[in-house]
Amino acid sequence: MTRTARALSSAGVALALAGFPSAPLAALPHPSEAIARCQAAVRDHPSDLEAYRCFWSAARNLQSWDDAARALEAMLTIDPANHRARLYLAAIEADQGRDRAESLYVQAADGFAATNDATGEAYARLALAYFLRFRYIEADGLVAHCVASPTDFVCLFREAMGKAMHFNVLGYTSLALALPAAVLPGRAGWALALLALLAAAAALVFYNAGLGAVAAVLAVLRLARMPAAQATAAPRPAAG
Repeated sequence: MTRTARALSSAGVALALAGFPSAPLAALPHPSEAIARCQAAVRDHPSDLEAYRCFWSAARNLQSWDDAARALEAMLTIDPANHRARLYLAAIEADQGRDRAESLYVQAADGFAATNDATGEAYARLALAYFLRFRYIEADGLVAHCVASPTDFVCLFREAMGKAMHFNVLGYTSLALALPAAVLPGRAGWALALLALLAAAAALVFYNAGLGAVAAVLAVLRLARMPAAQATAAPRPAAG
């Protein structure tokens, strides 16, 4: 399975970005104590995404946005290649409606991809997709803007995506790709399954989750069969 396929197969983990922190963190009396606990978690588990998620959780529950952002910025100053810190700094910036969130998500995704971290890449790319959905489709300011300028490109895109979501276009497309991919043999079936997984990921982001989830499962199962097929077809070394 390729790195892209592995990343997309791990896409479900990105749903944790919408979760809530544990009760003990939410019950802390002061933001500084929460940030200190997050810093301790990162020191103990520097490669664990969940440790970095602690900062975002503290920011959301205790409204300590600036404290959490400064702590993550400090980590990036020490280690600019700390893509886990960059991912959750992007999440904090996105919650604050700041434009730099988009570039931070892109940098984090590219950094994870460069280090073959499929799970981190899946987090970053799906989080970016959700951010772009809210920014270009659901933002409150777009309604007034599109009433005044209906032919603007962003407004036309927003209208087209609204219709696609309403008629479940992405969901049906992903399922239409996943069903034949499940039975089509060889590389053709594998390639079709990869396309189905891409379409399913888009369906999950853009409110076509019912069909998109089914298509994603079928596509992942089909992609998982490829390594076994390759091993079976591997030529044997010549005797003697």
